[in-house]
Amino acid sequence: MPLAQRAASCLHCAVAVTLAGAMHGNELLRKP
Repeated sequence: MPLAQRAASCLHCAVAVTLAGAMHGNELLRKP
């Protein structure tokens, strides 16, 4: 796999993880 493609895949994974973490954090903040 080319380096650029690998970097793009890693970036996509990082964004997905960040979004999932943010959604999880928002759910935790909503619950008392």
